[in-house]
Amino acid sequence: AVVSTQSTGTARSKTVGGRVKGTFLSIDMRATCDQPCPVNLTFHPYFNMSGGEKSALADKLTVYDYAGYVEMDPDTILPTGQIIDCRGTAFEFRDRTIGEQIGSVEGGYDHTFSLLSKDGWVVPAAEIASDTRRVKIHTNQPGIHVYSGNYLNGTPGKAGQRYERHSGVALEAQNFPNAVNVKGFPESVLQPGEEYKRNITFSFEFQS
Repeated sequence: AVVSTQSTGTARSKTVGGRVKGTFLSIDMRATCDQPCPVNLTFHPYFNMSGGEKSALADKLTVYDYAGYVEMDPDTILPTGQIIDCRGTAFEFRDRTIGEQIGSVEGGYDHTFSLLSKDGWVVPAAEIASDTRRVKIHTNQPGIHVYSGNYLNGTPGKAGQRYERHSGVALEAQNFPNAVNVKGFPESVLQPGEEYKRNITFSFEFQS
């Protein structure tokens, strides 16, 4: 993809997806620019580990929040700049079902968790599972965003299914929202001569 404006120059991005090896799916994202440019690429998959037979609230979620979650201002829906410790809160996911905790979060989950992935380190980000299926996510992105499908409202799905609220949970490895404007957040501006390199890898496990 190429994005170009007279005032900001040109940014070129490329996503190399669909590289499947066994039970792994690896997605590589690349970008370059000729002027300083904010870049934050991600992949937005929804998961429902029952295959749509149940709400995704029944799925068990683990999030490796190494530092905490990004606090959001409820009025502006923008980050406050604070990273909040998850321990003992409804944001602490350690193989708990999403439905166990979502009632304590007004509007549902739509939050980024800090992974503290520095200098391109690949780290475990999250796992989502049912009794028979499990997906593990590794990435070198700084954070992973958890969105509990709060605004799904009958979206058409496979085999004629309709995806209602909380039918799926999106797990998006990415930089922190509004990082370009928040001091102390991971760097989001790509400089000319640099190459943006990010990877998201999904591994799939099945039990009979």
